Amino acid sequence: MAEEAFDDENIIDDITAEEDSEAKDVVIPEQKNNRQTIIIISVVAVIVLATVLFFVSSGGSGSKKSKKSAVVDSSVMVEEQKKEAKKKKKVKYVKMFNQLEGGETSKILKHLSIHDITFKTEQAGKKYSIFVDRDQIDEARNLLAMKGLPSGTFKKGFELLDNAQTLGVTEFDKRIRFFESLIWRIRKGHYAVGYY
Repeated sequence: MAEEAFDDENIIDDITAEEDSEAKDVVIPEQKNNRQTIIIISVVAVIVLATVLFFVSSGGSGSKKSKKSAVVDSSVMVEEQKKEAKKKKKVKYVKMFNQLEGGETSKILKHLSIHDITFKTEQAGKKYSIFVDRDQIDEARNLLAMKGLPSGTFKKGFELLDNAQTLGVTEFDKRIRFFESLIWRIRKGHYAVGYY
């Protein structure tokens, strides 16, 4: 009997060992399926999360941005329409400066361009004349006065008489030069005061 009990115990151990090995074989495929399911679910979750973030960033806050951009776009369109209207209207130019050197002219034109003041220039030899839109002449004068332009010294005035050639000059030529120098002297005073 002891042998039978020992045999029964061995048989029971063998059966439990076989059942454990079968159970292990059965559990392993379920664990693989669980791992695959977890991986698939996590990949799908990442894709869904990325899609949601994309739509939220472009759609949700985009509507706020689109409202802001719509306001900016409308203001830009209004400015462009004003510029086009300026271009379409016939501009009447008024002479602002005459007989300017190239360096002074470039400084003045730079400031006029920055402040969107309509102008044109004419060149006579090495001297330049600047013409400004009649509607913007006061704005241009104020701007250039604040900048201290033109800053160069005027080479016209009574200096014309100093550099004049006197040999072979008639009385008529002398009077013309005198009146030109007098006119330039008056203009020089007007520039200083700001009336010109």
